[in-house]
Amino acid sequence: LKMHGGVAKEDLKNENVDALKKGLVNLERHIENVKKFGLQVAVAVNHFIKDTDSEVKALIDFCNDLGVKASLCTHWANGGEGTKDLAAHVAELCEKDETKFKFLYESKTPLFKKIETIAKEIYRADEVIADTKIREQLKNFEAADKLLGSLLFNNPYQLAFQYSDIELDIAQEDYKGALSKLRNLINQNPGNYPLLSLKAEALWLDHQYERSSDALTVLSRQRKEDPMIWYRLAEVRGLAGNISGVHEARAEYFILVGAFKLAREQLSLALKLVLADFKRSSVIRQRLRDVVSMEERMERL
Repeated sequence: LKMHGGVAKEDLKNENVDALKKGLVNLERHIENVKKFGLQVAVAVNHFIKDTDSEVKALIDFCNDLGVKASLCTHWANGGEGTKDLAAHVAELCEKDETKFKFLYESKTPLFKKIETIAKEIYRADEVIADTKIREQLKNFEAADKLLGSLLFNNPYQLAFQYSDIELDIAQEDYKGALSKLRNLINQNPGNYPLLSLKAEALWLDHQYERSSDALTVLSRQRKEDPMIWYRLAEVRGLAGNISGVHEARAEYFILVGAFKLAREQLSLALKLVLADFKRSSVIRQRLRDVVSMEERMERL
């Protein structure tokens, strides 16, 4: 939100309530858009280490003025305790059952009309103009599945087309078909990062959380310095019931963003859960020593 208010990325760690307030119009637009679908709105404030009390208060007060409850969420640092307020509010909204969901258009609506509806309803455009050439092109896009099938027929080994075909399967919730195609492609292209990432996503969406966790663990070895892999891995390990693994993945995330104290807290929580496992507890103890060493080096800089 501060970036929407004009703050550069490298300055986000500094408090700037005025910029936050300027950026809140973006959140307001999101709230308005959600309501267009007949849905109740709950705002989750994903708390970052450098967020200040003044910034959080400004955000929550703004939502209150809109008649929307915003809940401060500290789940990355505090686990389930950090989202109790959000969970209670969402449960309350569900129990009220005041949602009257509706689409902005029907599936049979022509593609240009869909674009026009989205542009006007979501982005507040006054008018959408397209010349004859564009309108003809849009008609061609309506046959996307058929077109992609033709491309694959003529270029059966073109990885970009195969990848797009799998994305379409996932979008249509054909996870079995997507995973079958991914299995073949990964066998042909071992270690391909985009394919492995897509496999993890498909498994996740198909509620195969343990297998998704395994796939993301492989990715974490390939790109161990990518914090978002550890973030995703912590989420899916939680869904898979691997709580000690959640804490370990969170610790790696915190290490990469320089939050060593939080990393130590997460590793300590993981250690308590695996004390009976000599091998795993030894690995975690060594990682704790690594974090302490990192902190000491940072203090000397």
